[in-house]
Amino acid sequence: MPDYSHYYDDAGKRFNVDAHLLRAIARQETGENEHSANSPAGAVGMMQIMPATAKSLGVDPHDPVQSIYGAANLMGQLLKAHGNVPDALRDYNAGPDKRRWDNKETAAYVGGVATHYRDLLSEGTMAKKPQATPAKTGDLSDFEKQWGLSSPTTQATPQPAPTPDLSAFEKQWGIAKPQVSSAPAPMGQSPIANNQPEYEKHNWVHNALLGIGQGGRDVFDSGVNGTDWVTNHLLGHTPLDQLKSYEDNNRTQYDKDYGGSVAANVGRLAGNVAATAPLGGGLLGAGAKIGVAGARALGVGEGIARLGGMLAGDAAAGAGSNLATNSRTNESAAQSAADGAALGLIAGPVGSVLGKGAKAISESVTGGTVSKARAELAQLARDKYGINLTAPQVSNSQGMKYLASGVAGGNTTPEQLGQFTRAVSRTFGADSPTLEPAVVDNAYRNLGSQFDQYAKRHSVELDDTFLNDLSSAENSALQNFGADRIAAVRNQFNDVLGRVGDDGMLSGDQYHALTKFGAPLQKAMSNSDPEIRSHAHMVKDALDSALERTLVAKGDTEGLNGYRGLKLQYKNLKTVDSILKKTGKTGGVLNPSLLEGVVNRSFKSRARAGAGDLGDLADIGQAFLKDQPNSGTAGRLEAGAIAAALGDAALHGDVAIPATLATAAVSRAATRAALDSKPLVDRLIARSLPDAFADNALTRGLSLVKKGLPFATAVPAADAYTRNALLGY
Repeated sequence: MPDYSHYYDDAGKRFNVDAHLLRAIARQETGENEHSANSPAGAVGMMQIMPATAKSLGVDPHDPVQSIYGAANLMGQLLKAHGNVPDALRDYNAGPDKRRWDNKETAAYVGGVATHYRDLLSEGTMAKKPQATPAKTGDLSDFEKQWGLSSPTTQATPQPAPTPDLSAFEKQWGIAKPQVSSAPAPMGQSPIANNQPEYEKHNWVHNALLGIGQGGRDVFDSGVNGTDWVTNHLLGHTPLDQLKSYEDNNRTQYDKDYGGSVAANVGRLAGNVAATAPLGGGLLGAGAKIGVAGARALGVGEGIARLGGMLAGDAAAGAGSNLATNSRTNESAAQSAADGAALGLIAGPVGSVLGKGAKAISESVTGGTVSKARAELAQLARDKYGINLTAPQVSNSQGMKYLASGVAGGNTTPEQLGQFTRAVSRTFGADSPTLEPAVVDNAYRNLGSQFDQYAKRHSVELDDTFLNDLSSAENSALQNFGADRIAAVRNQFNDVLGRVGDDGMLSGDQYHALTKFGAPLQKAMSNSDPEIRSHAHMVKDALDSALERTLVAKGDTEGLNGYRGLKLQYKNLKTVDSILKKTGKTGGVLNPSLLEGVVNRSFKSRARAGAGDLGDLADIGQAFLKDQPNSGTAGRLEAGAIAAALGDAALHGDVAIPATLATAAVSRAATRAALDSKPLVDRLIARSLPDAFADNALTRGLSLVKKGLPFATAVPAADAYTRNALLGY
């Protein structure tokens, strides 16, 4: 067998590992057999290194010399990480997951290496002191007890042979017999109080918060490890050696102090996810953009390019999420990224499906979001018109509407009908939750009185435009009327022209005399003959237009706006009056679903010029206040509750029926109250408006967290399960 002593010594010096320890490992693993076969777990070569680990170390494990240097490099890292030889050996044998250390093979492995190491030290002592006789069965009781190597039978009276000085060995391996103080423990204090785990000295909140902090630090450590690996391979050395060693020791100490705390482990997982999610979200977007750009550069179709971008984004997010927690697994960066990318391709689509399901469930109770236009209309109903809508009425979520129908919620209430009717009445100067005939008649009288006062205060210039309008009305009558009806129309024309003064002005009194209630022109506008009624309106419109031009010419903006406001109120009243005959069925309140049609007929240019407040209210009624069709859900639930009550009665007696029905009723009432609550609909509206969340660093960060959360949660966990439970390493 070749002598590799020189290589053990050189590798030990290079990576600061005891050469005897390296040789002891080789003896334990393969008996220093350079032709050793692969282990059942897949370990290779004389030092039995896993292929992935050898690749990360940059060595060929089949070559005995490279295997020695690879093992020295690995042991150097493990000694730094754990701070003691036994744990480093357990990691070398079973991997970093301490849950896998509790097995007979690993326990025997540490003891076996310790025995080989002791033998090597004894052999070294013999070389220096040939007169001493080595004794493998000497008085090493402390050593054997610590490593579990003591024989079940005890050597009795023979005088032990001289043994080598193993104090240095015991110090290095941490097995020296502890020096116990003979002083008694203070009164009331247990002599073993110092053996209490650190996490048991604190409450669960402290442990959870500490775990969250360590979870974030794990991600930082992964960055340190990655930078250390890159600089070491590019520069041949790393400036982060001390920082890496410090972080490794800190992580080892944390595992020792808090590894047994459930709260700390849950907190640590939460910290891992919180620190990883923004990275995963950022890589998801960046990877998708790069993937789409690359696919387009190859000339593929747009659909394939988008699919490629989606897959590239999923792979990038998975790789980044797995690398971010790599410090906890000690898996090579390349292998971690590859595993994460593969899992990301699975997590992306699965997360999308689960996310849609979770979103649907969430929207059933929150309402989700609606379009900007719908949110603004709901906000207008609430803030301007005083109509208190509910979330099921505003939301487009079918889940919420189904839930509301199950508890008889989400329908238009009498209170809302009253609020809607009051808002409509205000468009023509009234203020009433019902539109009984007395309310409507009073509105007509009030508007008529205001028109009369307005007409008396303003004279009208009958300019050329007015004369042309009048001439057009006359020509229309000549073409369509018989002689008798033409005379009636001409009488209206002559009545208007006969009242014009020498200055071409129609005084306020004369204008009032023409347009007041009961005047011939007003009677003609109500004539049963539609042709006469139409031409009378043409004359009235010509007079109104002349008045508006006069006010514009005078610069009387206030007067112009006041007059136009009166005209709009009157038009609103006439529009609503056409459907008031249908309000008898609802006790004098207006049916919101009927308003849209009459507004469209009355305001023919509504699409271009709008219809004012009445147009807004028509949209509100159509969008939110139409009762949903009865799906029968409430009835089915009621029948189900009765059936459950009868079932309880069969088991517990008739007394159970009222209790069961009461419980069901209370549950439905509570659900209905929650769905119809003001805070719920207010949040829905605010969530849907574009300025609900300002575009700043915080909201952009939250967006990245939301996108990366599925990858940060699923990928590292799936990778750990695959490695530990399925592959066994």
